[in-house]
Amino acid sequence: MDAEGKLVAAICHGPWVLCSAGMLKNRKATSFFAIKDDVVNAGADWVDAEVVVDNNLVTSRNRKICPRFAKRRSRCWPACWCSPFRQALRKP
Repeated sequence: MDAEGKLVAAICHGPWVLCSAGMLKNRKATSFFAIKDDVVNAGADWVDAEVVVDNNLVTSRNRKICPRFAKRRSRCWPACWCSPFRQALRKP
């Protein structure tokens, strides 16, 4: 997916999968603080931010900021919005 430029998104501990897949080398990413070292050791430039976008890769620290995550994700790839994210963004 990553090699094809398709959207790759991970929240909280999700970047662990990206570490195993070798997708974080020379990429900017964030994650839950407890796996920061793993993300860095996988070659990522770990950023202390709620949401980090690096081309087609969108990562987020935790699920509590899902609406902001969805908003940033939609700017990268509008066709992949899912219903729960759209509903969360509509709420004030």
